[in-house]
Amino acid sequence: MKPRIFHAVILTILSITIASCNSGSESYEIRMQMKPGERFQQFTKMETKVDLGTLPGMEMKTATGAEFVVLEGDGSVERLKMTYLDLNTDFKFGVSGVDKRSDSMMKVNNKKLIGKSVVINVDDSRVVQVSGFEEVRDDINDTLPKIMFTPEAVNSLFGYMFAIYPGKPVKKGDSWRHQSTMSVMNMKMNMITTYTLVKVEADVAEIKASGTLAASADNAPGPAPVSVEGVHSAKYRIALNDGHIQGGDFSMELEGKMSGAMGTGTMKMRGKQVISDKPF
Repeated sequence: MKPRIFHAVILTILSITIASCNSGSESYEIRMQMKPGERFQQFTKMETKVDLGTLPGMEMKTATGAEFVVLEGDGSVERLKMTYLDLNTDFKFGVSGVDKRSDSMMKVNNKKLIGKSVVINVDDSRVVQVSGFEEVRDDINDTLPKIMFTPEAVNSLFGYMFAIYPGKPVKKGDSWRHQSTMSVMNMKMNMITTYTLVKVEADVAEIKASGTLAASADNAPGPAPVSVEGVHSAKYRIALNDGHIQGGDFSMELEGKMSGAMGTGTMKMRGKQVISDKPF
């Protein structure tokens, strides 16, 4: 083979190789715009089951919905007005009489929240402050527990909306990590999550997530204290034009131990959640 022909062949092979390597190297900016006046909605449905071994178990189904309006901020944190559109909880504890009383009390409280608004501050991808809840409680005769308005409680419902973003342009196959805290059934839960951009089609990014969870509490369901750990996984669809989550699903499995006056036992918790930007 003549040198010129040989060089041409080599250059052609290199060009094809480089082109194929670069074909999937496009970077994507996946972030929520957070423009003042911007509105969006988010709805979730979650089922959680707790097995306490020989003791009565627990089951909870929750449906939530909220509208968010981005407010003017001071540059240090993002501020959003959150208005409850839906909040419905079905609670079963497995003890005669307890189910009915607890379920009725929560339904009354939840109904009073519909249409009410609070202001949340978001910093470093998590809700750090909730304000305006005192006015909400006063307006509905102060019957709602303050725990419903803590940053941990709001993070447990909608914190995923702010934690999912990479904070920098990413390519398909890139991964990033996030650590967060949420509250599940009165237990403070620490989550470490790895997100990966799977694909982008029709200006919608598909992101998968997986990670670990660890939780403990002295006032968790059943005898105290409780210590559990486990894994979780999720998939999300995010529109590139505004960064809003269009839909997704989440699941978790935890196992642990509990101890108290009645001795030591096991505890298993399983949960699954469906997410949408439209009412179910």
